[in-house]
Amino acid sequence: MDQALAAIHQGNPDRLPVSFEYAWHDHRVTLLCRFPPELRTLVEGQLYAQYPDCRIERVVDEPHFAGPDERTWTVELRLTPDIFPLKRYAQFEDALNRVSADPVTAILTALPPDTHGLLRSRVEITLLPTHRRMQAQAKKRLRRLAQPFFRSHHRLSQWYAVVCTARSWPGRVAAFTLGLLGRGPAARPDDALSTSATRAHDREEDLQAASDKLGRLLFDARVRIAVSGPRDAKVMAGRKSSARPAWANRRCS
Repeated sequence: MDQALAAIHQGNPDRLPVSFEYAWHDHRVTLLCRFPPELRTLVEGQLYAQYPDCRIERVVDEPHFAGPDERTWTVELRLTPDIFPLKRYAQFEDALNRVSADPVTAILTALPPDTHGLLRSRVEITLLPTHRRMQAQAKKRLRRLAQPFFRSHHRLSQWYAVVCTARSWPGRVAAFTLGLLGRGPAARPDDALSTSATRAHDREEDLQAASDKLGRLLFDARVRIAVSGPRDAKVMAGRKSSARPAWANRRCS
């Protein structure tokens, strides 16, 4: 899937959204893919190329949408700060013993309807290729974090990493003011930003992990968890959606 997403990223210069949804459909858990007509050849071609034995069916109806007497509760997940990566797919694999701990299993077990058959859940991941200007700004902020001032003031570095990616103007002004303190010379050749990470990403520093992430093809990702059911099932829906996984990433590598 990594190669398929890379091809979709490169073949989508207009930055059109592509959504992957885990949902309960036709009495089974299904992976749904939603994309504009302009990307049909690209998306379907890449999925068939990477998964030649898969079968793609067009879903006419919208099985996960709420009916007229139902309601949908949603929650969106966002990683803060998003310049640092989460645990990546290579870290779930044990190449020596040829086993892997698949994190998708926990998601699939939460999708089937509840015991009463009233609540239906889905997980939607919408991807847009990250704009080059945003990626360049993230690299600039990372270089600022690698300066001696921030490396010796851990609390300030953590606060700067959060506010520098803030969407509000006060947060950006505060990040710019604090960033003036971190100005310094360019990174040395032996710095963590210029050190290549291993495939398993073991024993790597936070700055090294962030540098490895920002050097790849990135997506602006929006992760949404939705629960649909009767209007009087608010308490049960809250319990079903309260277990928020920690794999949401606004810019996923």
